Amino acid sequence: MMSYYNLIVWLTLMSSICFCGVSAIQIDLLDVPEMALAGAEVHMTCNYDLERARLYQVKWYKGNHEFYRYSPGELENKKLFLVKNLNIDLQRSDEKNIYLYNLHVDMTGTYSCEVSTEGTFETVKKTAKMNVIALPRGGPHIQGVQQDVQIGDYINLNCTSLKSKPAANLTFFINNRNASEMRKVSLRRSLIVNEERDYQSESSILELNFKIKKHHVRRGGIEIRCEASIMNGYHSKSKLEEIFVKTHNAENLATHNYEYSHGASTSAKYQSFYYIIIIASSHLFLNNIAPDLA
Repeated sequence: MMSYYNLIVWLTLMSSICFCGVSAIQIDLLDVPEMALAGAEVHMTCNYDLERARLYQVKWYKGNHEFYRYSPGELENKKLFLVKNLNIDLQRSDEKNIYLYNLHVDMTGTYSCEVSTEGTFETVKKTAKMNVIALPRGGPHIQGVQQDVQIGDYINLNCTSLKSKPAANLTFFINNRNASEMRKVSLRRSLIVNEERDYQSESSILELNFKIKKHHVRRGGIEIRCEASIMNGYHSKSKLEEIFVKTHNAENLATHNYEYSHGASTSAKYQSFYYIIIIASSHLFLNNIAPDLA
């Protein structure tokens, strides 16, 4: 009798070892956009395989908060749960698809699809992340550009990208080279938080400072631009700024041009004076000497 009891216990234990954690259902695909724009619409899909089981419920979560439930066995098979700033199109959403519209920046976060079967209530869950970005209101713009600088002077510029979420990443380029990869170039980043009507936007500022040296100057100037980016969803360039730099050759050329023009002017003055003397001498000859000859 004891051996029969041990056999039952052993069989029960083996069955639990063989089937524990093994689910008859699985989620084949959870399609959640990695990135979306604020104000836009997104479509999320949860494809699952129940094998021969029947569907009990599908639940969608934003973080830990359930916001949509599909229950085929209930009269009202679609239910919504309030999550602030989350808007779902209930009419178009079903057991495998949901549609969110008028996306708010607060909708950045994790989204989960949970599927369970009827009877055994086996449950599987899968999670993915989505980033919602608000594009900058302006920029990137460069401020502080000065002209007619010289080698040895300092360049001090600001690049600004206005009111986005999250803040834009700014990069300065000097003659098409990334300024962060150049020696003796100072960069400093600043962030300004702006209170909007229903969220906080962020403005980025990047300060550039360096001393002009000969290798910075190409064809008499320095080309500077700034670029702004947010993840893989936004990329913009500033207007190309060209700063003219006075070099030694330019100064010599200017001096040479001045001397040439000054010399030419002086020569013209002497030539005019010479003509006046000739005319005056001719007039004197005609008035005084010519009558006596007659």
